[in-house]
Amino acid sequence: MIKKGDVVFAISGSGKSPNIIRGLQLAKTKGAVTIGLTAFDGGVLKDVASVSLVAPVKNMEQAEDLHLMVCHILKTALVVK
Repeated sequence: MIKKGDVVFAISGSGKSPNIIRGLQLAKTKGAVTIGLTAFDGGVLKDVASVSLVAPVKNMEQAEDLHLMVCHILKTALVVK
């Protein structure tokens, strides 16, 4: 269903989730812009995504908290009033 120009947003705490990586790779082959949100060292996700946001933490709970904050900020910024 994905097509050129779509934006795909992927979240993986470790950046190593195989299904997430494969999904982004497929999206890129279809011409989508890919955004990856990860933590730790970014894993493979940071290199696969067109744009990578890597939370600079070494703790999964903190990574998830930062990811949640980013998602809330994006939701607030993207909602049309």
